[in-house]
Amino acid sequence: MANTDWHGGFTPYEKVLRCHYYAVNTAPVIGFYHGDMVGTEEVFLLSKSMGYLQGVNEDEVIDGLDNVLGAVLAIFDENMDPVKYIAATDAGNSTIAGHLLVADDPMQFWVAREDFGGNAITAAEGGNNANIVSVALSAGHAGTGRSTQMIDSDSASTTAALQLKLYGPHPNDVNLFDDDTPGTSLDEGTRFICQVNEAYWGPSSNIAGGISA
Repeated sequence: MANTDWHGGFTPYEKVLRCHYYAVNTAPVIGFYHGDMVGTEEVFLLSKSMGYLQGVNEDEVIDGLDNVLGAVLAIFDENMDPVKYIAATDAGNSTIAGHLLVADDPMQFWVAREDFGGNAITAAEGGNNANIVSVALSAGHAGTGRSTQMIDSDSASTTAALQLKLYGPHPNDVNLFDDDTPGTSLDEGTRFICQVNEAYWGPSSNIAGGISA
């Protein structure tokens, strides 16, 4: 079977360290899907089921933004009924569109696939930082409710102000990572183990990627 450029957002690697509920403002500009990395809006929104909850950023995709909370583990509507996703412009109860359960420990490890948009991450870029990349309005898979976010391969560098710190390829993807010509149209992007570098819940190190000589 041919390899494909498969994306599925961010999945916890090893155990989940902690998680909390957050609220999505009514009629969000972007959608929310399982595996989406989300950031905070730094406002409190009233949930009829859970009282006031911190709101997530809902007016632009996460790409390049700081104050990253973590990735979505579960999604619920305004009544706390589980749903596949919260669509952009979902009005909910006119106060909130729904609730997100987010794994938000700043030490949480994640695994996600690189998008190799232009080039693939190389062995020489081990320990570097990188950004998240989303499609328009952070739209995901309507059928599965899964995120389409990936690691932005082109962004991998030693720059401190990037969202993720890379710890290396997933053990099952070593052959893909060592391929002489990764990132071509028929190749499957490598999954990388990573951690949030610009975490909202501190401490946030924002240390330049790579190892100093």
